[in-house]
Amino acid sequence: EQFGNAYKVQPDDKPLLINKAYLLQLAKDDENSLSTWKDVLKNDSTNSFALFNLAKLHQDKNDYDNAIQYYKKLIAQKGLSSESLQEAELALAYCYQKMKNYPEAKTTYEKILSEKPNDPMIQYNLAILLIEDKKYKDAIPYLEGAIKNNFSPSKNAYQALVEIYSNLNDSANLKIAYKNWLEVDKDNVEARVAFAKFLAKTGDSLGAIEQYRVAAALDNTSKSRYKLAQFLLEQKDLYGAVGQFQEYLKTEPNDTDALILLANCFRDLHVNEQAQDTYKKIISIQPENHL
Repeated sequence: EQFGNAYKVQPDDKPLLINKAYLLQLAKDDENSLSTWKDVLKNDSTNSFALFNLAKLHQDKNDYDNAIQYYKKLIAQKGLSSESLQEAELALAYCYQKMKNYPEAKTTYEKILSEKPNDPMIQYNLAILLIEDKKYKDAIPYLEGAIKNNFSPSKNAYQALVEIYSNLNDSANLKIAYKNWLEVDKDNVEARVAFAKFLAKTGDSLGAIEQYRVAAALDNTSKSRYKLAQFLLEQKDLYGAVGQFQEYLKTEPNDTDALILLANCFRDLHVNEQAQDTYKKIISIQPENHL
């Protein structure tokens, strides 16, 4: 407000208007910030600070068309530092990517990489772009380069490789990617369950059980233990399934789906008294159940 008042008194003092626009932006008053930055450009059409902040404001509002126009005007300015130029080019590539204009985004990322060929973040961003564009094989060397150049967090790169090899139906490399992912992301329950399902699909039942067991030990919600019980049931390991269902039901005692599966296990194992008790418990929870 004070900068605005000062600018009314000294309308030729450009820094006052710039400070007002920047403070409005910090205050999250986007509409007034946008209009004030545009006022800055009326007085100075090549002001790089105004061009960048206008682009950023439009980008944050998901208005990528306008963001792209301002980033392009900024990049065209002479005298930008290499750091500012790269920041603008990265933002421009991101906006193209969000607009699904993959050719322009790819060209922009490749231009930046030609100047910084070992930058792991740019390699990773380009790989993710190629994955979105379903060019899975083209993305692999960029992800491998990002990992080699110490991209962080590396688990994201390995997760992207898992997605690629899953889409390519490349079981051998998919298994390696899962192992590398879990080596750096040991406590990721969902990744372990996904790896278990992959191992089961490829016939490695023991490996799948091991991953389910680790996931169950890590999972505070017990959902992984339920999945392990279901898998053991599919493998006809009724005793193993019973044990896991019982552990799961300690935290979810009224889960009727789990109770039905447990009761059926007891029935198939001819442990009739336990089966009847479990069926009775189901009916006490859910009297309308047809059991």
